[in-house]
Amino acid sequence: MFPLIFLVLLFYLPSKIHSDGLRCNQILGGDALFTLETLSGKTDYTFNFTQDSQNYTLFYNFCYQTHLLCGNISAYTILVPWDSDTLQPNFNKCIKASSNSLISNYQYELIDDNDVSKGVQLFMTEGDLYVDKLQKYETMFEIFCDDSITGFQMDNVTIEGNELFLSGRSSHGCPVLKISAIYNFIVNNKYILALIMLVIAFYYFYSENSSFNPTRIPI
Repeated sequence: MFPLIFLVLLFYLPSKIHSDGLRCNQILGGDALFTLETLSGKTDYTFNFTQDSQNYTLFYNFCYQTHLLCGNISAYTILVPWDSDTLQPNFNKCIKASSNSLISNYQYELIDDNDVSKGVQLFMTEGDLYVDKLQKYETMFEIFCDDSITGFQMDNVTIEGNELFLSGRSSHGCPVLKISAIYNFIVNNKYILALIMLVIAFYYFYSENSSFNPTRIPI
């Protein structure tokens, strides 16, 4: 019976897939599976940049919080400004640009709703209070699909008010699987697949029925 059940599931599951998942494994657009799981590092990613004559070091990670603590609390993105006198990061002035929650305060979107192969965006909210005390810091990761990069290559970081924009490239910005391609294959070959499943089902049935002997069937 297993092959028949498997066949039913092949036709049934595609209609049940929708746009959610675990933090680092997401189905977007009802079609494409993305995973950032292997981007999580044992050490934090870092990136140095300058904006408006101020130097910063950015510490970030993907599926798990940073190993660096800011005010004894981790996050997914931590911004550390440099002191102008020492030209070194001042960790006492660190800013959490996201929350540290594993299950909330994040959202995925496609970079291009019409082309899943462009890449994925990850929005993270509920960081530290901004200087106006009304808003909180937020981070937006833009991860473009690039099959030539196995890790993550940061290309640009900008700060606009309470929002931190990060843009980079990775093979993990490419969809791991396009569900529509599998579904279309099943639909286009459903009769052949059904026949194969039926043959397998009969094989299992007769092989498990010890009393059946095909050589005794009258001709």
